[in-house]
Amino acid sequence: MIFALLLLFFPSVNINAMEDVSDNDTAEKETDETPYYPPTMATGTIPVVYVNTVDATPIVDKENKIPAGLYVEVPENSAYEPLGSEESPIELTIKGRGNSSWNWPKKPYKLKFEKKTSILGLPKHKHFALIAFNQGYTDWLNAMAGMELGRIAGMPWNPAIIPVELILNGSYEGLYFLVESIKIDSNRLDIFEQDELCEDPEIIPYGWLVEIDNYDDEAQISITETDNIKLRITHHSPEVVSDMQRQWLIDEFTNINAAVYSDEENDEDWTKYIDAQSLARYFIVREVLHDYDAFNGSCYLHKDKQTDAKWHFGPIWDPTVCGYKENWVIYDHPEWAQVHWMGKIFETESFKIKFNEVWDEIYPDKLNAIFPYLESQAMPLLEADAKNYERWPDISSKTTIDKLNYISDCLKSNIKWIEENKPVISGVNNITIGDSGNIIHISGDRVNLSSNCNNCMICVYELTGCKVAEATIGSGSSMDLGFLTSGIYIVTAKDNNSRFQSCKIIKP
Repeated sequence: MIFALLLLFFPSVNINAMEDVSDNDTAEKETDETPYYPPTMATGTIPVVYVNTVDATPIVDKENKIPAGLYVEVPENSAYEPLGSEESPIELTIKGRGNSSWNWPKKPYKLKFEKKTSILGLPKHKHFALIAFNQGYTDWLNAMAGMELGRIAGMPWNPAIIPVELILNGSYEGLYFLVESIKIDSNRLDIFEQDELCEDPEIIPYGWLVEIDNYDDEAQISITETDNIKLRITHHSPEVVSDMQRQWLIDEFTNINAAVYSDEENDEDWTKYIDAQSLARYFIVREVLHDYDAFNGSCYLHKDKQTDAKWHFGPIWDPTVCGYKENWVIYDHPEWAQVHWMGKIFETESFKIKFNEVWDEIYPDKLNAIFPYLESQAMPLLEADAKNYERWPDISSKTTIDKLNYISDCLKSNIKWIEENKPVISGVNNITIGDSGNIIHISGDRVNLSSNCNNCMICVYELTGCKVAEATIGSGSSMDLGFLTSGIYIVTAKDNNSRFQSCKIIKP
């Protein structure tokens, strides 16, 4: 009864560090330097994850994997299934994770099961993470908004995120989120994966998962982007690379960088390497959040194995609502945020076309679905979030309702701003060179000629210079361009009076 009262009024008392108290309560009490938060602090309104390391070994770094057991209890009438038990925990290892987040008082962790395991209904896998989204503005509701916006924007896979309460070695650690780690796998990022230490030149260009990073890492290459800015590329898969793989990656990103910063005549060259639509989807998610880290760090790209395979942006990781938009993040960001590549790419016609295609696909109905989603996720966490604040009063802020109102208001404002300021597609006849001569007229998908033009040679070129069509037509005739795929092309015309006109056209 005494212990029960102590735990009720003094939840940080470490009962294991107390000696027996005599009847007259005069015995000396000893306290442990590490505060103890009893597991009874858990509300049980959401799943509770119990992790116990062997011999209660503390987790003090990101390198050493500590053997442990895990079990999960779920609320009554929950849609989730429990996993393991106190008597029969599931074997796994646990270690620290993160970069700056590892320096926070509330630590994030990596979990690796001994065999592929389904936890809380997620597809079977060995690798999961327990993320502490309660530090300053990197709050859990930010993360849920970002992951859901990735789904709304049509990105093929983003990690699932499930709120839990964590009991680590018998101590209540508060509100955490069980998150699928980003891995190439049939149940996650479902693309071809090349082997580590591969030396086959036919395979090396395919099956990559990399990250534009803002921290140095051993599994990393770096190149000079421009003006002595370092572009760090961390290779997550394969993680261990051969000299041939490493050199290919250096050459590949050197070429991409050169294409991004090519001169105006070749400013679409980046599309040879990067899938413009996937970039537009990723960009829109980060801009709706107004996320300063969008192209600075935690920015993943992947490349599958297929004909003319290009780099695709995603999955989303570590998203944050950074505030209300007054400009695009590429023009409005803190000094520490290096927005790699996008300042240049944003101005190109290929990107503007794909941006508008994706935006028109999801605005307004799909984007507006984010608001009832956030409310449905936030309201069941009222008790757990309040108890988390008791556990971490120095690093938690705002009530759940305040967080929900702030983030919802930010997103509404940012969506409205983007709709009012979305990039304008220049349209046909964007660039005219030579004697304009008023020869070419574009109507829908057809090229028509001026009335005084006979036997004109019409040629259509890709921006790479490759000719894709030609025809000789006269006045009153036209050439059908309906066969062209979406993109930007150059159309040239030369008539029998040696007049010449060239224009850039955009095929939506």
